[in-house]
Amino acid sequence: MLIPAPIINEMKKLLFLCFILIPFSGNTAAQDTSAVYTQSYTILIDGSIAGKETVTEIIHENGNLLCTSEHEVDIRNPGKKRRRFFSTKMVLPEGEFFPVSYSYKSDVGISYNLSRTETQITSIIQRAEGSRKSTVPFNPDMVLLDPNIYHLYDYWIRKYDTGKRGLQALETFVPHTAVSTSIMAEAVIDSDLNLETQTLHLRSYRVEVPDVWTAALWVDNDNRLVRLFISGPDIEVIRTDLLPEIISEHPEQKRP
Repeated sequence: MLIPAPIINEMKKLLFLCFILIPFSGNTAAQDTSAVYTQSYTILIDGSIAGKETVTEIIHENGNLLCTSEHEVDIRNPGKKRRRFFSTKMVLPEGEFFPVSYSYKSDVGISYNLSRTETQITSIIQRAEGSRKSTVPFNPDMVLLDPNIYHLYDYWIRKYDTGKRGLQALETFVPHTAVSTSIMAEAVIDSDLNLETQTLHLRSYRVEVPDVWTAALWVDNDNRLVRLFISGPDIEVIRTDLLPEIISEHPEQKRP
């Protein structure tokens, strides 16, 4: 049976419209999430640029925050240097600072995955020699910090009681060891970073794992990491867009 030419023409128009509308249909579905925060940090070791960290946060319709990060850093051993790559993914429930899931994956086969319920934290750590699974009780006052994943300080420091100030012990779960420990934090001196278009108010803290390491931490009014200096290994992390101003114009921001 022959199909009349007018009907064929209408079918061609509909088919053409389908190809146009399919991309828009996909974009509509993608609007279930929206990037609400992105940031990049420069990592310095012994004063020289050694790597970077980038982070993106997306809020889902259910209110959960999905935070992903990508990292690369030069690891210096005697006689050689190697660039390492790793990434993380974290899901924070709305209004909470301890994730329901957290994962870390590196280019050398080390990974760990954490999941949390209302009562316990389950961790699976994968290394070359095999995997290890452990479960520990969850304390609602606990906060998570992976010390070499620097954007996590954004949420870790929010457990500090700025009303009380003084030296405070923050019960901290460290995912690469799957144990909790007390990390000390103390508010020090507020300062201003004068930029061309604005003045950025900074709060500074002294952070310490007793007998292990000491750090100086600077955050903005939203508790977002601006600068971090860890003494001993002499690791410094600076928000990339502020790198020239912090290094050249603000030597008064002393390291520990």
